[in-house]
Amino acid sequence: MPAMPDGATASRDEVIAAAGAVKTYVAAADEYQNCLNIEFNAMIEQSKKDKKVVGPEANKEREDRIATSQANKEKLGKAYGVTAAAYRQAHPPAPAAR
Repeated sequence: MPAMPDGATASRDEVIAAAGAVKTYVAAADEYQNCLNIEFNAMIEQSKKDKKVVGPEANKEREDRIATSQANKEKLGKAYGVTAAAYRQAHPPAPAAR
């Protein structure tokens, strides 16, 4: 998981880079979760062809991996939210010209 900068001291470019890192991480995690589902479905189909039973532990392992991946995505999203909020507080927008 990418580390998030301290938004109170980070530059604008660092916060933007952090946002990009979050998006990249989330996309990779989504792909990983999709691959786990594809792999599991292929195992089920193969077990039908082989007339074998896939035990519940195989699905539990997949579900546990997906849950861990999802929790990491959410943790990273919250960490970025803290970074962005601290950055906005440290760098308030200039008042609108009248």
